[in-house]
Amino acid sequence: MLLGALSPLIPLLLLTVVLLRQPASPWFSGEQEATAEGGGEDGLPEEEGVDRPVPVKRLVLGKWEGRNEKGEKEGVEFAAEGVFRITWQGMDALPGRYRFIDPSSVEIVFNLFYKLKAKITVTAGELVLTVTDKGVTTEKGYRRVEEFSFAKGGTAEGSR
Repeated sequence: MLLGALSPLIPLLLLTVVLLRQPASPWFSGEQEATAEGGGEDGLPEEEGVDRPVPVKRLVLGKWEGRNEKGEKEGVEFAAEGVFRITWQGMDALPGRYRFIDPSSVEIVFNLFYKLKAKITVTAGELVLTVTDKGVTTEKGYRRVEEFSFAKGGTAEGSR
């Protein structure tokens, strides 16, 4: 009886699992080819002796830790190939995919039914995501970490 009611959703769930397990397409990773011949990552010609700012797409890569609205520790990870993970203390990571929709905005997709958009402000040590979801805007701050302090097997504060 229950299986009959869920049978229309089974193909969608399988498709979601397959899409999340495959390598990201160039569309999803937000990477673009350099457009200028002999140009750098940003498509502009490289000039000797000129320091350029690190592109947000590269600066955002890594693990970031902060606290959610309830004051609980939360970690986000932007990995290569458009892979995104979010995790909370005592829980497994929730996987997703991300892509840049402009130089300071990212779209994060968790499954076929849930995606969100966020503005990104990032420095070498701090990440701020301004998320608008269902008409509500929240700003979350994170600091760069090598490993989450609450990771399983680590020295999480809550496990002492």
